[in-house]
Formats: sequence, structure tokens, C-alpha cells
Amino acid sequence: MDDHQQAFSRRVAADGTVLLAETEDQFRAHVESVLVNGSQPIARDGHDPREAAMRFEEVVLGLVGEGRKATRRTAPGWRKA
Repeated sequence: MDDHQQAFSRRVAADGTVLLAETEDQFRAHVESVLVNGSQPIARDGHDPREAAMRFEEVVLGLVGEGRKATRRTAPGWRKA
């Protein structure tokens, strides 16, 4: 990552929108925490980020997935809004 990507990542992490791991130990701690405690996506503006993620998956599969249809699913730890 270059400097502006690092700055952006730190800003959205400080906002509470994402979990940021800057070391392997932090990454492992975040993964363990999510596996044990689950995770709830944050939607401060009233929009559900899961819908955007699923639409993105559909676009990517349409481009590289040889016509395979995206399977809608709920990520582990996410509760239906």
C-alpha cells in the first residue's frame, strides 16, 4: 500500500468502520476476536454494507466468473438487519 491508502485505512479504522491490522499479531487478534465473538457491520448512514458487498461480488463474477451466478449468503457473524 502507498501512503494515501495507509492514511485512508487508518481514517476509516479510527471511524470504527473497519478493523485495521498493521501487524501480523494484530491481524491474528482481529481474526480470533471475530471468530469467537462474531462481528456486526457498521452502517452509520443507514445503508447496509452487506448489500454493496453482494452486488460487488455479482459484478466480479460477471466479469471473471464465466457467467456463474453469485450466491447470496450471509457472512459469519453478520445478523440480518
